[in-house]
Amino acid sequence: MDLLIFFVTFTCDINWPEISLGILEAGQKPSDKADIVVRVYNMKLEEMLDDIKSGNAFGHILAGNSWPTTAPFFVRGPILFPNIY
Repeated sequence: MDLLIFFVTFTCDINWPEISLGILEAGQKPSDKADIVVRVYNMKLEEMLDDIKSGNAFGHILAGNSWPTTAPFFVRGPILFPNIY
């Protein structure tokens, strides 16, 4: 039986509503609240990984609990955004 290998890229979207809700002061941009951006990104990443592990994303998977990842930040304008491969 051949096992499938997935390459999944998960990138932050500064237009996610949770990020907008976390910016409380008028005139602020996501670059002013990097802590909110990273916190929302990590929440959504955990949700995606839970979906993959539970079989809700791709169906049943045959894998252990070890998920190798690389999590660099990429630059968009003056700020860094999380990104995972």
